[in-house]
Amino acid sequence: MIETPESRPGQPDDPFDTLFDGVEARDRPPADIEQQVFRHFQQQWATRRTARTRRKRYTYFAMAASVLLVLLLQPMFNASRDLPALPGNLGQVEKFAGVVHIKESNRDFELSADMLPLQLSGGQVLDSGADSGVAIQWGQGDKSVRVDQNTVLKLISLTQIELVSGQVYLDIPGASPARSVGADPGKELMVVTRFGTVRHTGTQFVVAVDDEALEVKVREGSVAIDSGSQTHSAQAGVMGTLDDTGHFSYEPVAVYGPAWGWAEELAPAYEIEGRSVMDFLGWVQRETGKRCVYESRAAERLARETRIHGASLAMAPMQALDLVLQTNELSWNEQNGEILISLEH
Repeated sequence: MIETPESRPGQPDDPFDTLFDGVEARDRPPADIEQQVFRHFQQQWATRRTARTRRKRYTYFAMAASVLLVLLLQPMFNASRDLPALPGNLGQVEKFAGVVHIKESNRDFELSADMLPLQLSGGQVLDSGADSGVAIQWGQGDKSVRVDQNTVLKLISLTQIELVSGQVYLDIPGASPARSVGADPGKELMVVTRFGTVRHTGTQFVVAVDDEALEVKVREGSVAIDSGSQTHSAQAGVMGTLDDTGHFSYEPVAVYGPAWGWAEELAPAYEIEGRSVMDFLGWVQRETGKRCVYESRAAERLARETRIHGASLAMAPMQALDLVLQTNELSWNEQNGEILISLEH
């Protein structure tokens, strides 16, 4: 990482020059299937043809035949290659550790590094072993779902996952009072368990399930826990517990520390190129729950103005913090959930 002004790569003179880079031609379907479909349209055309409107009808049916040919040939060709039709993409595996199995209706396979990034679909079940975990980029945005060790998680849809056992961490950016009031629950990701359903308003939280209870720890924002007969809420810094008798209780919980460590280890890589140190510290703060504060205005100004360069940081946030601040004139010290950023003396 070098502390030099940010350079901007040149842009192509004409964006169309690179528009189709990397695009491969579609395979042509088998000749017998192609001939079969064309014969079908020839017969249809023959039955509709009349001498009075021959030219007009030929144009119309030829265009229709072209469209239908594409629609019919595609499923026939795909069937000949025995490609199963899977549900829509829900997200992709970005990172994993240990042994993780993905189960589908007709197969069970173990994750491996050469599969990444792996697209996930509805109906799949993730099963993580001891000392294992999975990080998923959920949907098309910046949502993150992280699966702890010894966890079974069923993927249902873009708005619903089922936690059978173990625990998951959800990071859904965008919490604000206005968004919380106007949030559309039909568009939010919810966690279904046998004890109840957990809904959020844009937050970071952990949902854990065992044989006796459902626990929800909230780091940011708020969540609602619906048992079917009652709805309970939990705010940041609170753990809510719903047991198998339907009793719900609260207790305070730290938003940083060992209880969140497994989720931090599964944090996605941070793209540092061209970002300011202040931006990077914001990422560290969000991933750890620890508040970054500046010892002086000079330290804050240096963090804002200093740009960092290099490859993405695929490591735990606190390790990344130590590495990044070694490259400039800033240092850090942690105490009671605060990361103090100061000038090196």
